[in-house]
Amino acid sequence: MSYLNTHPDNQAAYVYLYSCADSITTPAIIQYFNNLPKQAAAEQKLLLAHLYLMQADVSSAKNVNNAIIAANPNTPIAVRAKLNNLSIALYFDHDVNTASAILNQVEAQASLSTPNELLAAEAELHYYVDPGAGQMPSIGAAQSSSSTDSLQAASSGSLQNYPNPFNPATTISYQIPKDGHVTIKIFDAIGREVTTLVDEFKPSGRYSVKFDASRLSSGIYFYSIRSAEYNAVKKMSLIK
Repeated sequence: MSYLNTHPDNQAAYVYLYSCADSITTPAIIQYFNNLPKQAAAEQKLLLAHLYLMQADVSSAKNVNNAIIAANPNTPIAVRAKLNNLSIALYFDHDVNTASAILNQVEAQASLSTPNELLAAEAELHYYVDPGAGQMPSIGAAQSSSSTDSLQAASSGSLQNYPNPFNPATTISYQIPKDGHVTIKIFDAIGREVTTLVDEFKPSGRYSVKFDASRLSSGIYFYSIRSAEYNAVKKMSLIK
């Protein structure tokens, strides 16, 4: 925190401070973010909303998100705040109708979101409604019958992580039906990329890769697997 006092414009330092939050440090970090000047960047305020959720203070998180949306209309940061409210609607309020309405708003302004943000939001709602499915095709992509068949074949028990929930590591197992380039990435609950686990050519076969989240905060995360033949998304929970 002393570093931020002398480098207040270093956004990466705020993200690092946020990543240090746990059951002991979160109250102090929340107090620090609350004491920031009113003109503090919206990105910092969005981190504050996530910190409130770590303590299950849903009302305060919503207030922060709604303030961001009101102060920054029609901007990417407002969309990220809406997506945060979407997660709250599902996992805290269990309100599918509100979550669906938020997703419709976000999709109506698709140019303000990244494809990964939209993909994660659709997957989150889809998974909540039907936990047994868990896969979503890429947004806006025309799916041929062959690629759809490949998705179904590859997702038949072959794309999963164990344990889930996990702390701090989990193993993702997957199957490649055909030789090709494979990418596996991790995203947080609002679609921000966390890390890339796999980005290389793979012969057909079964594989597994370990995801170590020891430096991340508790919450909902998604992992996506993409190849020339198919893509899929699943949810996992980090609980510390």
